[in-house]
Amino acid sequence: MDTAHFSPYLLHLGLEAGLNISNIIYSHSSYFKGTLTGLNAGITIDIPVEFAFSFYAAVVYSQKGYNLATTYGNYAQRLNFIDVPVLLKKACGHGNFNFIIGPQLSFLASSKKPVFDNEFKGNQGDYGYAGGSVIIVGVIGESLNITRFMDIHARYTIDIGRTRTNTVIPAYHNQAIQVGFGFRFN
Repeated sequence: MDTAHFSPYLLHLGLEAGLNISNIIYSHSSYFKGTLTGLNAGITIDIPVEFAFSFYAAVVYSQKGYNLATTYGNYAQRLNFIDVPVLLKKACGHGNFNFIIGPQLSFLASSKKPVFDNEFKGNQGDYGYAGGSVIIVGVIGESLNITRFMDIHARYTIDIGRTRTNTVIPAYHNQAIQVGFGFRFN
């Protein structure tokens, strides 16, 4: 491992920002699920554990959601979360490529009222997010150190438990692909 890129004696503090491409997974086959894009941004810490391993943690504001086409019409739901991933990071090769995996807690910060198209014929009050405020999420991904202070990363996140909803929409799992840049201060 290239020790110029990673010192086992330092905590690496930083910032990250990127894009979420999110939607939902559930088995109700008569609905078409589409993606919704959003932003993510937060603070990070990388804590060395052993030669090629570290813990990567962050507090990230993350916009998620979905587009849904139903028999009653189409609508989009935007959800804003504070994500707290605590991930195991494994440096591969010469320390520039990293594999990450672990759990994340997602705290619901806000839920915007669904945006319905003009042709929507259902009872709009029956739709939208009605779940709990904390969700356990699984995360897997990778990052590539471009320089000592900057990386690019891609992660896939999926709710481990199902999200509770109103009676009309079945319980579902949020999922997102997150891509972005990370900047380290030290």
